[in-house]
Amino acid sequence: MQGTPQYRVLGPLQVRFGSTNQVIAGRRERTLLSALLLTAGEPVEVDRLIGFLWPTKQPRDAVHALRTHVMRLRRHLGRNLIGTSPAAYTLEAARQTVDVHRFDAAVEVATEQLVDRQLDSAESTLSTALGIWQHGAPWIDLATSPAGGAERARLTEERLEVEERLAAVRLCLHRSPLDLIEKLALEKPLRESRWLLLMLALAEAGQQARALRHYSTLRTLLRDELGLAPDRRLQDMEHRILTQDPTLCEIDPLSLVFS
Repeated sequence: MQGTPQYRVLGPLQVRFGSTNQVIAGRRERTLLSALLLTAGEPVEVDRLIGFLWPTKQPRDAVHALRTHVMRLRRHLGRNLIGTSPAAYTLEAARQTVDVHRFDAAVEVATEQLVDRQLDSAESTLSTALGIWQHGAPWIDLATSPAGGAERARLTEERLEVEERLAAVRLCLHRSPLDLIEKLALEKPLRESRWLLLMLALAEAGQQARALRHYSTLRTLLRDELGLAPDRRLQDMEHRILTQDPTLCEIDPLSLVFS
């Protein structure tokens, strides 16, 4: 293989050498590669890799079986990319060659920018993070393992938070995010922070009646789906809109989704 491979795990696993897509057809090999990419460039213990490949029932000689899958994966990637030690394997890959690690790095930078109220920079960085993630669910080949499932859940939550923070930043900057916020709320109707943003955006746009209709819809949804009432912040938002509270304009949209 020529060049440095680039890896995609946000969506179906993909390995590219330049313009060439290296197909890895074997399910175990894809799982093995994904497990090695979790900590790209760092050793992964044999026992941990075995847990990823066989999360329920292990083969009789799991170490030998793992060695066989490592050999097959090397045929796809090149022998030198997977290092061996007595108790671990290491994929020689810089973190910036793996889309999920680039996503995490962008989120980290955006978080620092938000803390410092660098809103224009944060908007750009959050948009970059979402641009990295365009192809589907993360770590598909690790879905059956507990550790993989936990990482998938973490990343999925992080993406939702990135979407919400970007919408809040654009609301702070008065960059017409109303359609975006409404889309986000309807996509994940049980995330109350999205409805807070939407109600605030509508109130600021002079659409108080529409904001109250959304609140009524959410209240019915929460009652029917979860047997719950809207949380205190939503109830307070409704009250302030109903009473035309002049301090509504003082609410920082970021405070609704970022602390």
